[in-house]
Amino acid sequence: MTTWKAKQILSFGYYFEEKIKQGIWQEAIDNYWSKAEISYIGVYQNNMKRGFWKIMLGKKQIGGGQYKE
Repeated sequence: MTTWKAKQILSFGYYFEEKIKQGIWQEAIDNYWSKAEISYIGVYQNNMKRGFWKIMLGKKQIGGGQYKE
């Protein structure tokens, strides 16, 4: 769970076994704040980002890119 100003922001995903990220994740950027509510949505496979990841501003997609091995 990620919080900002005592409020939960959209952030989700799950760990498999010993903290290995798997499946669909949404993560806030490192310097998230009220004028830059930006997050990334995409898929982790065995703790590595795979495929297309969206860049979101709130609920609106503002960009994205492809991850390769």
